[in-house]
Amino acid sequence: MKNCTIAADGNTICYVKTGRSFFRLLCHDIFLVAITIIATCIAIAAYNYYIYYQERSKKKHGNASENEWLLESNQPQKLTDLPSKSMSIAASLAHIEGGMEASGNFLSAIFSQMWHHTNIAVSNTIKDTLAPTLKDLKVPLHFVKLDLGDVPIRTTNMLIHRVDLESSNDGANTKQTGIQIDVDVEWDGNCDIMIQATLTKSAKVIFGVKAIKLSGRMHILLSPLTTELPVISAVQYGFTNPPNIQLEFTGAVKTVTSLSFVQSALVGVIQSSLASMLVLPNRMVMPIDLGSYDYLDTYQPPVGMIRLTAVSGRGFKVAKKVRLLKDVPDVYCKISLGASKAVRPPFRTSTKKNNLTPSWRDESGDFILYDMDQKIYVEVFDEDKGPLDPDDELGEAEISVRDLFRNDGMCELELELEGSKTGCYITLSAELFHLSEQVHSLSS
Repeated sequence: MKNCTIAADGNTICYVKTGRSFFRLLCHDIFLVAITIIATCIAIAAYNYYIYYQERSKKKHGNASENEWLLESNQPQKLTDLPSKSMSIAASLAHIEGGMEASGNFLSAIFSQMWHHTNIAVSNTIKDTLAPTLKDLKVPLHFVKLDLGDVPIRTTNMLIHRVDLESSNDGANTKQTGIQIDVDVEWDGNCDIMIQATLTKSAKVIFGVKAIKLSGRMHILLSPLTTELPVISAVQYGFTNPPNIQLEFTGAVKTVTSLSFVQSALVGVIQSSLASMLVLPNRMVMPIDLGSYDYLDTYQPPVGMIRLTAVSGRGFKVAKKVRLLKDVPDVYCKISLGASKAVRPPFRTSTKKNNLTPSWRDESGDFILYDMDQKIYVEVFDEDKGPLDPDDELGEAEISVRDLFRNDGMCELELELEGSKTGCYITLSAELFHLSEQVHSLSS
C-alpha cells in the first residue's frame, strides 16, 4: 500500500507500508538484542563474582602485596630463584583463585538439541581434513560413508575463571581481560563409518568403524572483553592436551593381514590432525564482534619455558629372557609436553646400561608452556640391540604441570603398563622460566 502527501515545498512524498517485512526485521533485531543481553549478563556476573571474591580474600588475608609476582629483570629469570618471601610464580600459577564450578549440563543440553546439525557439519569437516592424508597411506583409504550417529557430546566438570592477557604494542604494555571455561568433553558415539581400502588396482575391500570414544579437557576462552555490546570480541576453543581416542572396527580390517596397520594408523592420523588444529598451542578462533575484533588482541602468550628432568628411577627388575640368562635393563626415558610429540620427537635421555636405579640428574629437556593444565608424559624403555629386537616398554606415567608445581616442582611417578601398575618409579622435576619480551636480554 502506498500513501502520498504533499510537502510544504510542493514536492510529493510517498510512503510504502510493508508491515510483514518490517515485523520480520523487528523480530530479528529483538532476537539479536536478547542474545547479546544474555551473553553480557553472564560475562558481567562472572566478572563481578570474581571481583567480589578477590576483595573478600584481601580482607581475610590482609595485605597481599608481598605475593605479587612481577618480573622486571631484563634477563630471563628462573622462577624458582625468586625471593623466599614472595610466593613463587610457579606456585602462584598452580593455584586458581576465584573460579566458579559448574556441572556442565547446560552445554550438554545445547549439544543435544543441535546434534543433528553438528553431525553433518563435523562429518563434512572430517572428510575434508583427513581425505588427503588417508589417500597417501601405503594402503590408500577413503570414506564411503560417514555418520556420527545420534549420541551427542556430553560435558562435565566445568570450571569458569578469569584470565588476564598481557601484550606489548609499540613498547606499551596492555592488559586484556577474558573469561576461560575449562570443561571435560566425553563422547561415546554409535557411529556408522564405512572406509574403502585399495590394496591393488583391482582389489578393494571395505571395513567399518562402529564406535568412537573420545575424552579430553577443553578450554573455551572469551576474550578480549569490552565495555560495549556484545562485550565479547571473540571466542577461542581447543583441547589443552591431546584427547584420548578409541575406535572399534568391524569387517575386513580384523581379517586381512595387509590391513593390520590400519587401526593404529587411523588413530594416529586423527590425533595428528587434531593436534595441528585444536590442541594447544593451536586453537580455533571465532570472532563475535567484527567491529572491535583484532586478531592480535586474541593472542595468548606462553606461560613460560619449562625445563623437565627425569632425576632418577627405582624399582626396575632383572628380566629372564632365554632359559637361565638374565637381562639387566638398559633404561632410558622419553619426555613430552602436551601435543609436542606431534611437532617434534620427544626429549630422550641417555641410556643407563645394566642399571636398576638409573639417574639422569644432569639431563633436561626444554618446552614452551602454554597452560598450567598441560600434561607431562614420561615413557620408559629397555634398550635392545638390532632392528629385529625392538626396545621393550617398561611403563609410562603422566602428570599435569599444575599438579607437579603443587608438589614444589618435584614428584615421584609410578609407571603403568597396559593399565596395570608396575612397581617402577621415575622422579620428575621441573623449573619454570620467564620469557622476556626484550631482545637485548639475550646478550650475555
